[in-house]
Amino acid sequence: MAREGAPTEVRCSIGTRKYCNQSVANCVAITTAGAHSVIVGLLRHGNSSQKEIAVQVLTTLTEDAKSRKDIASTGVVLPLVSVLRDGTATQKKDALRALANLTLDDWNTSTITRTGATTLLVSIMKGGSIAEKDCAALALANLSADDWNRAIITRAGAILPFATLLRDGTDRQKEIAAQAVSNLAVGDKNRNTIINAGGVLPLIKLLENGNDTQKEWSAQALSRFTVNDDWNCNFIRDNGAILPLVELLRDGTYKQKERAIVAVANFTIDSWNHNRIKTTGAIPLLELLLRGGSSIQKKKAHAARALVNLAGRRQGYPDRLQPDNMHLHGDYQAGICTNRK
Repeated sequence: MAREGAPTEVRCSIGTRKYCNQSVANCVAITTAGAHSVIVGLLRHGNSSQKEIAVQVLTTLTEDAKSRKDIASTGVVLPLVSVLRDGTATQKKDALRALANLTLDDWNTSTITRTGATTLLVSIMKGGSIAEKDCAALALANLSADDWNRAIITRAGAILPFATLLRDGTDRQKEIAAQAVSNLAVGDKNRNTIINAGGVLPLIKLLENGNDTQKEWSAQALSRFTVNDDWNCNFIRDNGAILPLVELLRDGTYKQKERAIVAVANFTIDSWNHNRIKTTGAIPLLELLLRGGSSIQKKKAHAARALVNLAGRRQGYPDRLQPDNMHLHGDYQAGICTNRK
């Protein structure tokens, strides 16, 4: 048993590394047997070789929801962050994957930010490999679903590298960055910082040419930029966002329509936008949503708001509705960082 073994025996039994990497179900068996506490102990106090094996096993253990919960109770976050800061190159890669996976659970996020991990993650997002940037961005995106974490992430300088990923990243990185920017755009100050970092124009481009996930989260982000801010509305309108938003109302997925309707309704506050919105063919689409194109009352409320504003009658309808703070994990889970091929 690993619990009783000498270092060489620990190396073999935690060559559970092999056993664990074969199947997440095997990892559940490991945590059920209580071996995860031994693995975390090696991460804290083992030699370099033992730490390397321990952190590699943890990358796979953290892919399973139940195992993540069991592991979190052992206080794994701080030693993982220590390895991310001071470990070997191989140890750092695996620690990054494990930390990114732990951010999928709300009970881990405040612990991770309190350890100072956000600064390390931002640094990796700026200068890591493609795979490392994926995991660092994923971790920060999940962390940004929390109000308190958002402030810490912003202070760590995450907005500029997220804007860079939106513009120049891989398809996966653009998806993650759009999700993160959507969360970070909840605050007025952050919205200004994102605009100054050049983060809005790539969102509009993704509305036009992105994949389904990129379009969904770009629409969500733009719905937040257009809340209670005429300057932002004008800037986004003048850069061509209205037409692709209306096209999402026509041909988008359910979630794309859910996001896009908020932004379109926000644009109707300004009468200068009315003709532009009408010429896109938006009115029949809004009427369809209102009459029964959706069973979701919030979507109908935004459609009604838009139609009333376009008709020049606003009695009984609020001009602007704050869009829901849709977190990354909840109705959408950003995914895991896996080390299996």
